[in-house]
Amino acid sequence: MVPTILVEIHNSLFSGYLGINRTIRRTQRLNFWPLMNSDIENWIKSCELCSERKQPPNPVRAQLSSMPIASMPFERVSTNIMVPLPVSGPSKYQYVLVFICYFSKYVEFIPLSDIRASTVAKAFIENVLCRHGSPSFLHSDRGSNYLSNIVRETCKLFEITKTHTTNYHLQCNGQSERMMRSVKDMFSKYLDDNKNWHNFLPFIQFAYNTAPSVDTTDYSPFFLVYCRHPKNPIDSNSPNLDVNKTAQEYVTTLLEELEIARKIAKELIEIRKSEMLKKAYKNRDNPNFNVGDIVYLYKPVLVAGIGRKLNRPWIGPYYISQKRSEIHVKLRRKFDGKLLKNRVHINRLQRGYVWTNEPYDITPPLNEDAVEPAIISVDETPADSIAEEVQPNLSQSQDNATKNNNSDKTIFSVEKILRKKRIKGKWKYRVKWVGFDSWVDFKDLNLECQNYVTDMHNKIPSVRR
Repeated sequence: MVPTILVEIHNSLFSGYLGINRTIRRTQRLNFWPLMNSDIENWIKSCELCSERKQPPNPVRAQLSSMPIASMPFERVSTNIMVPLPVSGPSKYQYVLVFICYFSKYVEFIPLSDIRASTVAKAFIENVLCRHGSPSFLHSDRGSNYLSNIVRETCKLFEITKTHTTNYHLQCNGQSERMMRSVKDMFSKYLDDNKNWHNFLPFIQFAYNTAPSVDTTDYSPFFLVYCRHPKNPIDSNSPNLDVNKTAQEYVTTLLEELEIARKIAKELIEIRKSEMLKKAYKNRDNPNFNVGDIVYLYKPVLVAGIGRKLNRPWIGPYYISQKRSEIHVKLRRKFDGKLLKNRVHINRLQRGYVWTNEPYDITPPLNEDAVEPAIISVDETPADSIAEEVQPNLSQSQDNATKNNNSDKTIFSVEKILRKKRIKGKWKYRVKWVGFDSWVDFKDLNLECQNYVTDMHNKIPSVRR
């Protein structure tokens, strides 16, 4: 009786999916039962539609985790792509590919007419490898061009470790994002005529690389890479203090200054990173997510035909199947146990609830199921989550996988139901027996299997034609 009333006062057409306080006040006029307020609160908290729409009052803000500090220029490089710009020049440039050195903060800007994987890989080789040598690490977001086989094989060829951010969490590539903000500010002040913005790109790059990095190293990126300050039109009247030095003296002095400058720069990076983390920790908590917790996942992708204002940005419910670190987890969808491939940053999660009086257990489903939990298919998965593999944990031992004689019929042990297909109006099921598998008609299954297939029919994947 209570669930029926709760559906009417919250989920029905005339209820409007209102909040806890309004629903309680409206219900008190005509109904009463023990722990009514608690039941209403739990019911609304466990409402999937409300959880998918409403922003949590206290969003998760996990502790920051910093990238390793590089010890020399272009040991670690991050990359990003500036969003489509107005078409520029006869080559029809629309994008700016950016590379930035983690140690020196030196940047390379490359105008591109497209951002295909082959174009990105070619620009990386010509503008980074051929100028600065091969980096040890290359960090990027999860764009399809960066995750392509071409970029992967390029990194493999030059022995570069390729790393990437987690989905929808731009803070994982914070250095590139912050630098892009500065570059856009510089761009906006030069671009009176957007038709030829690519002509300004080398000058903006020069200005950025020759300016001291006051927030990190106190040296200019140009100086940390080349150990000298470039001469520009502003310095045209300045005297050359090295004019009387021999080549050997110049090299000796250069190496001494370079070693000192890079040592000081690394120390300053460590100090300022520590100060930044200390400041950031003041406004962050340490959310305690555990395996088995019910959660909803933030997915800022608009659904076709639904505007941003009416979009439900949280999807789920999921449960946490594995903790990869203090800030990364793996998820399975609760209603069918399917796995999301990519790890998820906990800042994208909000806690979910299950109404305690519902007829199903709140504990997550086990992996041991006659139907393999399988993988979330491409058409039903979030845009950032394409599954790679699932290794189900089957608890059935091989000791039970034996043939038994019953009268004149041989009974085989069933491990799981793999697939189904419809032939001439009748369903056939591909059964994995112990040691082999085969297609069988529904009528050929024993009573226990028939009952199971009847209950689980919609969850058994069909053969794709």
